Amino acid sequence: MQICIETDIIEFTQEVIKIGKADSNINTSSFAWRLHNLRDKHGLSQMQLAKELHTTSSQISRIESRVTEYPSIEIVIEAAKYFHVLTDYLLGITQITSTKSYDISELGLSEESVTRLITRRIDVDILNRLLEHENFPKLCIMIRNYFDDTIAEGIMARNKMIDFAVDQLTDLMTAEPAKRKEIIKDKQFLSLTEIRRE
Repeated sequence: MQICIETDIIEFTQEVIKIGKADSNINTSSFAWRLHNLRDKHGLSQMQLAKELHTTSSQISRIESRVTEYPSIEIVIEAAKYFHVLTDYLLGITQITSTKSYDISELGLSEESVTRLITRRIDVDILNRLLEHENFPKLCIMIRNYFDDTIAEGIMARNKMIDFAVDQLTDLMTAEPAKRKEIIKDKQFLSLTEIRRE
């Protein structure tokens, strides 16, 4: 029994060594590997990627399996644009995936925003933390809704309901003077819950 287990361990170890050697032969700086890796990270099939790069799925398959060693420049450029990486990264020239400098117009920032960043009137560390936080996109949506007045109608409807309730309480106060003190408290509370935009 022990000999059988030792044999299994030896076979397993040899298999791990083979896999390790196979992995060490993978050229992680090749276009094929980097394209495959980016496609996997984005959860795309070869057919989906082919559609995005305006080519065929068989072409993507040939590139990833290294049958086509040198892809066309069009595919390299399209892949770089689609995945937002440098062509030099795809070609294995650099490990850096994206450019370090952007044209201001590409970022969509106003000139005043850029000036504030450059002159450090904005704490860049805080800004980076905000931008990198997982909930930042949700915050942006909330802010956009605020400025686009998409929530204004909801606020107005809520305030109208509160006004209606206050009017009803006023009528009730005349109908039941004994509850006047309690009704005044309720009216004050409701009035405080109204949202006023400035």
